[in-house]
Amino acid sequence: MDITSVVNLLKLPKKVIFLMAILSTIILFSSQSFIEQLSLYELKEKYKTMLGIIFLLTVTLSGLNIFESFFNYIQSFWKRKKNKKLELVKKEKFKKEYQQKLANLDNDELVNIREFYILEKNTIEMVATDSAVKGLIKKGIILNIGNSWSSKLIQSVYSFELSVWAKEYFDNFNFNKLDNIDKPLWVEKLKIHHQNNSKLLKSMNNLFTEE
Repeated sequence: MDITSVVNLLKLPKKVIFLMAILSTIILFSSQSFIEQLSLYELKEKYKTMLGIIFLLTVTLSGLNIFESFFNYIQSFWKRKKNKKLELVKKEKFKKEYQQKLANLDNDELVNIREFYILEKNTIEMVATDSAVKGLIKKGIILNIGNSWSSKLIQSVYSFELSVWAKEYFDNFNFNKLDNIDKPLWVEKLKIHHQNNSKLLKSMNNLFTEE
C-alpha cells in the first residue's frame, strides 16, 4: 500500500473506516474454517500484509474518531451545562431587577394595577395614552394583547394583562393602603362609554320590539 492509498483512506467517512476496521478484524482473526466458509481464505493469504496494514490504520483511526467524538460530547455537555447556569444567573438577575421595579412603582401606577383586582379579571381594557399606563407598558408590568378601539369620548383603548411575575407579586399585595386614592380618569371614561353603548343597544332593541 503506497502513500496515496493511505491518504485516500484517511479521506474516507468515519463510518466507512470503522466498517473496514471490523471487516479486516474478522478476516485476520477469525478461524480458518470460518474464513473458508466465507470463501475469503485465498484473499486473506494473498493480501495478508495489505490487510494487516489496513487493520492497523483503520483500527487506529476508528479509535481516534471514537475518542474525538467522546471528547466533543463531553465538551458539548459542559458547554450546555455552563450556558444553562449562565441563563439561570441572568434570569435570577433579571427577576431581581424586575421585582425592584415592582417595589418602586408609584401610587398612580399602582391604582392602575388595582383595576385588575377590583374587576377580578386577568384581562382588562386600559387607555394606552395614559401616562401611568405607558409607564407600566415600558417597564413590562402589563402586556398589550391587542383588541384596540377608539371613540369620540376616549382614544387608544387596548386589552392588557399582567405579566406572570407581576401577577405573582400583586396577588399578595395589600391594595387597601390605596383606598384614599381615586381611580384613574380613564376608568370613568370607559364606564361612561360602555353605559352609552348599553343605552343605545337597549333603545334599538326596544325599537325593534315595538315594530
